[in-house]
Amino acid sequence: MKISIKLKKIVSTSIACTVLAVAAMPTSAYAKTKLVYASYISQKSISTTLDIWFMDQVEKRSKGDITFERYLGGSLMKAPQIYPGLSEGAVDFGTGTPQAYNPKQYPLSNIVLPWITEKADAVTYAFKELYDSNPDLQKEFTSKGVKMLWALPFPDGGIWGNFAARLPEDLKGKRIRAVAAIAWGIEAAGGSPVPMSFTDAVEAVNRNALDAMANAPFDSGVKFGLPKVVKYVSDAGRLGINSVSIASMNQASFAKLSKD
Repeated sequence: MKISIKLKKIVSTSIACTVLAVAAMPTSAYAKTKLVYASYISQKSISTTLDIWFMDQVEKRSKGDITFERYLGGSLMKAPQIYPGLSEGAVDFGTGTPQAYNPKQYPLSNIVLPWITEKADAVTYAFKELYDSNPDLQKEFTSKGVKMLWALPFPDGGIWGNFAARLPEDLKGKRIRAVAAIAWGIEAAGGSPVPMSFTDAVEAVNRNALDAMANAPFDSGVKFGLPKVVKYVSDAGRLGINSVSIASMNQASFAKLSKD
């Protein structure tokens, strides 16, 4: 029950913020416009559910003048390609985690740190407030031709693996899929963080190529069958919400749309 309430809060809070983005979108275009959408995240994820709702709303409110060609789950681009693809105009709209997969280009976006909070609404509003008030963070996107729309917290994560992670020393010598700030924590504990996509990590843990995987939102872990693959899951000392997915548009694609 507690998990369900948290997930509902994440969705409801983020939809409230996304409504503002929908309102800012044009209600009609001068001509029929097809926008290409790409995400590496599975359709089972909350962030994809929100993206689909957003695209459906835009298509409905524009009365079909704006439509989306949709590529989910890495079917067009893998995780590291989403934001470079947005910058280059290879896609018009996309959701990814540039702070994890493109950290050299988006270092300031890695501001959502683990072991801080479990409150999804707090993370949503804090990230938006920071973005709106911090020119350097804004420039991280605008200088690359990207218009950020919203950031959605991933649900609480943990460490899923074939060993019990009860103390920091339990991570020593372990190969663990981890990205962004969680990778720093695992490295500090003597583990070896391995950056790779979520789906690849599930397979790697199943084949014992990895000892465990972190940066694994609870809902995604369950939906991808991790409880059937691993023996243990730990909150790693209250990891909490440790990252956000960021939805953005190519700035040129956005600018071409009607302002009506």
